[in-house]
Amino acid sequence: MAAIKRAACPSAYEMSSAKKHINNAGLASDASKYPINTLFDSNIRLDDLTSSADTSPPNASARPKKAAKSPTAKANKAKGKAIPLKHLFDHKPKATGVKPKYNEAWGRKPFPGPNGLQPHPDQPPAHSSNGQTVPALWEDRKYRYKKGSRFVKSFRKGLDIAGDGPDLDQEDLLTMTLIDMRPKSKKDSTPRRVPEYYVYPLGRPLDWDNKQAIKALNDRRQQAIERITLDKNWTMIERECLASIFRENPDVSILEATERFNARFMNQDFAMSTAFAWDNLSDGRTVESVRHEYLMFRELYNAGVAPQKKELADKSDDGKAASKKLIEVFGKPDAALLRDIGDDSDEGSEKPKKARTPPNKPDVTMSMDRNEATESTLSEYDVELLALAGALDEDEHSQPQEGHPRPQQKGTYIEPASSRRDIQENYSDDDDEEL
Repeated sequence: MAAIKRAACPSAYEMSSAKKHINNAGLASDASKYPINTLFDSNIRLDDLTSSADTSPPNASARPKKAAKSPTAKANKAKGKAIPLKHLFDHKPKATGVKPKYNEAWGRKPFPGPNGLQPHPDQPPAHSSNGQTVPALWEDRKYRYKKGSRFVKSFRKGLDIAGDGPDLDQEDLLTMTLIDMRPKSKKDSTPRRVPEYYVYPLGRPLDWDNKQAIKALNDRRQQAIERITLDKNWTMIERECLASIFRENPDVSILEATERFNARFMNQDFAMSTAFAWDNLSDGRTVESVRHEYLMFRELYNAGVAPQKKELADKSDDGKAASKKLIEVFGKPDAALLRDIGDDSDEGSEKPKKARTPPNKPDVTMSMDRNEATESTLSEYDVELLALAGALDEDEHSQPQEGHPRPQQKGTYIEPASSRRDIQENYSDDDDEEL
């Protein structure tokens, strides 16, 4: 049999430059650095060849390392690469006009005098004048911003406006006229009651369809109203009272409605349904606060119906102190109760979620027949509770006669061995004498 002739193995010098650094051991090295007899010398250890600094592939050590991410970059990645707000606006805030002089009718909380509630014939009805007063109020909190387009048919949600109606510019909402109700100084707690402008400092949004930009506008707007006017969020009991005022007095004016409202709450009652010892009485509402609440839900109040809105937390100093005391006494509330289900712009948009059944817990349901359970995994304790509650007939689960024992079934209540007759026989007359 003829021998098979193998091709001659090329020497290290005959190998291409690309394969020069690959030796028989599969390690990267420069073969030209070592004589060919040393590469195949049995006295040379493998460690001697791999200990050199030149044993790595060319340019492997010069490969740049990845720079560690900064905490800001990690935070942006966790938030879905949120863009800084300064890049979402044009930084050209709208110009404001000249502030008017102080007016006694602005920022006041009317209260009935010694003669009680009196009519105000000089004031127009709220339902026919869009909540106007005489003299006109300076404050206009306007409306929340809408995502989508700069021009909208209505600033309020839920109103059916014809398609050929005029377009409203949301840039008109960037400037608000408010009444400053903050204290005059640290020593004088009297409200200032002076007119004030608020303009969003970053200017107009570059894209009215950007969710982050619209949310920033709505958040800053609400914060400015709370900081300047010191107006607290409306509670459900306050809204029910205001709805009853418009229901019982259809032609009531905003001024008279505010006066009736303060007669009910101002230094008279709490503004919440459940009050504690650390809560304070209501300090009433200004005419501006009642007018804004009326304009937000005009159709409902004209019908005498209170808006069903979630009560938001009181962020005033007194409200924060009361909330802190409440947590100290009762602990933190359940997170599910604090879940936000909407605001003025998306009323009732979230549907209630179906309650989850706890795991590893049998679902026991009773059929129309009170003596039959659709689940056969009832324990003796559960059956005993059902029997005591009257859910099982006594005749069916009574003690069987002697000589005819009834077989025990799973989920069936068995009366204890001691019967009423045994108890009566063990009862002694001596016990009555001791009593």
